[in-house]
Amino acid sequence: MSVHHFSVLHLRLCVVCASLIVALGCDVHDVIPNPVDTTRPTHPVNADLFGVGATELRGIYGNVDVVCGLMTFVTSAPDAAAYWEQVEENLEGTPWRPHPTESSRYREFSRFIEYSDQSSSLLVVRVGIMESTRKVAVAWLYDDGVRAADDRTLHGAEETFAKQRLWPKFESALN
Repeated sequence: MSVHHFSVLHLRLCVVCASLIVALGCDVHDVIPNPVDTTRPTHPVNADLFGVGATELRGIYGNVDVVCGLMTFVTSAPDAAAYWEQVEENLEGTPWRPHPTESSRYREFSRFIEYSDQSSSLLVVRVGIMESTRKVAVAWLYDDGVRAADDRTLHGAEETFAKQRLWPKFESALN
């Protein structure tokens, strides 16, 4: 096989792959979160935060450009009230703060993170539970444009991305 023939085949393969990515609605920065990562103490689905008695962990969506993720799991809590009670207990005395929401399907929380290089991020987490199945969906997104600890809202590209891509996937995962 000539070098030219190989280059043409390689180019065609790249075009086919790119077409498939576009047709499936994927982005080259899309990833699937790994359930193994939830053992890290700072991971939102960690058992000490929102992953109360998590079993059947499943990564649904993630993006490495706008750092975010979406996972589902089944909680060992007997019902939604017991789940939320444990979450509130887990977050007591931590930097996590609840956000007011207009939805009864989920709750939002945020955590302001300051780094040693004077930069900062806001980590926003949206959590919902289906009462009938005890299935919990947890979506998270980092906003690196936040500069003040009392500013707990998403801005700019992260806000747009969350509204267009992450929150709709979160809603679908709750069904």
